[in-house]
Amino acid sequence: MAVNKKALIAIGLVVVGGGGYYFTRMKSAKPVVAVGRIVSAETGDVALIVSESGTLEPVIKVDVKSRVAGRLSRFYVKPGDVVAAGQLIATVDPKEVAREVAGIAAQVRSARAGLEQTKENESLIARQVALAVDRAKIGVQTAESQVADAEVSKSDAAVNLRDAILGVETAEKRYAQTAAPTRPQELAQAVASLKRAEDQLDDQKRQVERRKTLLTKGFISQQDVDTAETQVRLQESDIQSARQRVGLLKEGPRKEDIDTAKLAVDAAKIRVEQANIRLKQADIKVSQAKINLRTSKVELQNQENNLGTVALRKRDIERSRADVAQIENRFAQQSVQLTETRIVAPMAGEVTGKYLEEGELVASATAGFAQGAAIVTIANLKQMQVRTNVNEVDVVKVKVGQPVEIRVDGVRNVTFHGVVASKAPASLTSSQAGATNTSASASSNQVVRFEVKVRVTDGDARLRPGMTASVDILLDRKTKVTKIPTEAIRPDDSVMIMTGTKEKPVLTPRKVTLGLRSDSATEVISGLKPGEKVEVPKVDAKDRRKVNFQDGPGE
Repeated sequence: MAVNKKALIAIGLVVVGGGGYYFTRMKSAKPVVAVGRIVSAETGDVALIVSESGTLEPVIKVDVKSRVAGRLSRFYVKPGDVVAAGQLIATVDPKEVAREVAGIAAQVRSARAGLEQTKENESLIARQVALAVDRAKIGVQTAESQVADAEVSKSDAAVNLRDAILGVETAEKRYAQTAAPTRPQELAQAVASLKRAEDQLDDQKRQVERRKTLLTKGFISQQDVDTAETQVRLQESDIQSARQRVGLLKEGPRKEDIDTAKLAVDAAKIRVEQANIRLKQADIKVSQAKINLRTSKVELQNQENNLGTVALRKRDIERSRADVAQIENRFAQQSVQLTETRIVAPMAGEVTGKYLEEGELVASATAGFAQGAAIVTIANLKQMQVRTNVNEVDVVKVKVGQPVEIRVDGVRNVTFHGVVASKAPASLTSSQAGATNTSASASSNQVVRFEVKVRVTDGDARLRPGMTASVDILLDRKTKVTKIPTEAIRPDDSVMIMTGTKEKPVLTPRKVTLGLRSDSATEVISGLKPGEKVEVPKVDAKDRRKVNFQDGPGE
């Protein structure tokens, strides 16, 4: 057990000594520095660019179609020809259109004749109805006058009847008086009246004498005497009438007077009967006049209702006039179509495509739902544009008016210039994006893209529609600034400054202030001077999985 204990102690000493030796060796050894590519900060330009590919096309191009259906009789241009606005391109056989124009012209003449006939009928009916209304009004006025006259006649007949009845009553009273026997009381009264009258006459005569005496003495005027004498004469007349009455009463009624009074009563009764007949006749005339008035008013109402027929005739005129206008419009349209058999260039440019041949049938571009086939395409090749699609990440940076550099595969080693002309407000579908951007792959079609049109400012006859073009849209540019490769920037916006020699490099981290950054170079605002060297770190397979190509290497 003692031997074993000593052995274990020896082994422990050996292990401890070996470990100390290894630690001492490791501590004294120098670290190995792995240095990447070394570049110098320099003064230059930094540009932020969006690069895409697209297709050249004219800014303005027109597919020329025919407004008239028919057979193409002749062509006057071919692809590559330069045409002016209004120049004849082709003609459509005008025979069928000319026949239609002639037929519609005949319809126009017929419709106009029908309109004139409708106007004449309306005018004639209007005059007839107006005359009938006037006659009916006159008839109403005449009937009203007849009613008034009949009412007056009836009123006169009623008055005559009342007068006749009164006449009968008077005649009967006279007859009664004439035929009545004399009564003693009446005779006594008549004698007494005569006696009073004679006494009054004596008194008045004495009054006259006294007044004459007073007149001679000058107390009264001659007029007073004359008045008294007049009273005497009147009194004498009354006495005479009273004496005659007394005499008649003493004689009694005479047969002749009774017969005369009886005839007067009969005559008065006859007048009453005649007055009754006239009143009935007048009443009949009033009734007839009222019937005539009602009939005249009904006739007037009927004739006034006929005025509605005149209004209907006026609407017939409006319908006929509308028919004429409609047919004239068709005639004008068809006449235009006759001129449209000559197909002319709507604009100046170059014929870039010809799609039909002489003798082929062409459909109208304005008939029905069909848009018609294009006959030729005319484009203004002096104004070209590139239509491209930009992904949603970059499109927000693109502005109308930004400068663009354009390179065309068909024109090598030449850079054309342009500007952003428009940017679509909405994204394209996958099929649209793939059809426009010829370089897009099937996987990239899943990226949301927006159509951007770049107008070419350099006119060049070598630029042709359909060519593939690459565009670099300059989003921003800084000139004469300090710049370094974007790969040299660490994730924390620092760089590794290299000092020392190539054999003994010394790398020191330094914070810098960065400005405009592109995929290849980044602006350094502060923290680094031109000429200072920085390290671009090596990227191995493991690090490549962490690279952010937008901002440089990352964790």
